[in-house]
Amino acid sequence: MADDLTKGRGKDSVDFVGQKLGRFDIIELIGEGGMALVYRAYDPQIDRSVALKILKGEHCQNEEYKNRFIREGRAAGALTHPHIVTVYDVGTIEGAPYIMMELLTGDTLGDLLLRGERLTPEQVLECVAQLADALDYAHARNVVHRDMKPDNIIFNREDGMVKIADFGERLHPGRHDARYPSLHVAGAGDGGQG
Repeated sequence: MADDLTKGRGKDSVDFVGQKLGRFDIIELIGEGGMALVYRAYDPQIDRSVALKILKGEHCQNEEYKNRFIREGRAAGALTHPHIVTVYDVGTIEGAPYIMMELLTGDTLGDLLLRGERLTPEQVLECVAQLADALDYAHARNVVHRDMKPDNIIFNREDGMVKIADFGERLHPGRHDARYPSLHVAGAGDGGQG
């Protein structure tokens, strides 16, 4: 079994490729952000390849980071929409929170832009329509994506579908309590900028 993830391993966590974390077989590192690593993994419990997002070890000692990460998973997990990544499970493994979600095919729009690839005007319009539909759905359920950017939009060229990933913080408009100290209602006293 792998070492405890809470030991501040940070980037060294790529050591988990080829190992087993809890019930998951870690196959390869497929993404890395400031807070988490994303692996392609196999879950024998559901006999499926999944994306396994794990909070980096260096953040596992901070309860605020751990709670924020779990809130992200729960917020996204409450949404069922064809243009929002499906979350299958949220939990803790070897001291680190994880989000298990569908393994997507395609590239981020950020990657496409970095490579200088262009979408046709029709593809752009279809992407915008899909994203607007997904965001409208999420907003109707009081979930606001706090980090919309090209890197959090997955585009599948084969079918033209986009999916929103990485919801970051969630926001319940009009709800102010100690559980959401760092959040504010978009547009409230900020000239409409959220």
